[in-house]
Order: sequence, then structure tokens, then C-alpha cells
Amino acid sequence: MASAPFLVPIDLNNLEIQNVKLQNISSGDPTTGVGEGSIFIDTSLHRPKWHNGTEFKQIYPFDTTNSNSTGVLRDGSGNFAANVITANSF
Repeated sequence: MASAPFLVPIDLNNLEIQNVKLQNISSGDPTTGVGEGSIFIDTSLHRPKWHNGTEFKQIYPFDTTNSNSTGVLRDGSGNFAANVITANSF
């Protein structure tokens, strides 16, 4: 299926977008046509990434149960609760 670029911003007037699929990229971060807020799926990592205006950052999945490779949720004061934390030094 061919794509057609929009040449102006699209105002959805506060309506939702349904059934969205992010662009799949497996050959590294894009270097052209990106800027702050750009988002895509890195298929080699199976994670979405977003551009902060300087570089791409991974968006980590957060779970409510103990899971491998997930972030630690903190409250507004920076505190967190966990049963066991294991860390490797670099």
C-alpha cells in the first residue's frame, strides 16, 4: 500500500485515533525526518522509541507484577517499594 504524506498539521479536534499501528523500523534509529515527539517501534528490541529533541529513548513497559526488564515505578517524592532489587555494577 502506498503512503501519502500530509504537508500540514492535522487537527483532530480532540477526537481519538483508533486502530493505530506505529511505523516498524529494524535497521537502527531513523536519521532523517525526525524531531522531538517522533515515535516508532524498534523491531529488533520489540519496544517503542520516542525522540526527545536530541536523541531517541526507549519506552519501557511497566507492569504491576514482578517482571524481567521492566521499570521501577516511583511516587511523586521519588520513593518506591519492592520486595527484592538485584542490580549489577557497571
